[in-house]
Amino acid sequence: MALSWKEWMEYDRLFQAVYISPERILKLRQNLHWTQEQFAKRLGVRTLTISRWEHGHIRPHLKNVHKLLRLEEEVAAGYAKIAVEMAKQGEQKRGVA
Repeated sequence: MALSWKEWMEYDRLFQAVYISPERILKLRQNLHWTQEQFAKRLGVRTLTISRWEHGHIRPHLKNVHKLLRLEEEVAAGYAKIAVEMAKQGEQKRGVA
C-alpha cells in the first residue's frame, strides 16, 4: 500500500523527530564495549546493518530506533548507579553518615 503525500510528510516529520545520528549509534556501541556483531545480535539485525548505520549510509527503521533508545536508557541508568555508588564510597571514606 502506497502512502499519500500527506501520510509521507507525516511519517517523515515523525522520523526526523526520533533521528539518531551515526555518531550517536557508534558512541552507544562503544559505551557498551560491544563489537558490531554483539550489537547487531542484541538488536536483531545484521552486522552489516550496524556498519551502515554507523557510517550514515542508512538510517535505522523506527522499531530499531526504539531499541536503540532503550539501550541508551539502560546505559544512562548504569552510569547513574555507578555514580551513586562512588558517592557513597566517598562519603564512607570521609566518615560522613
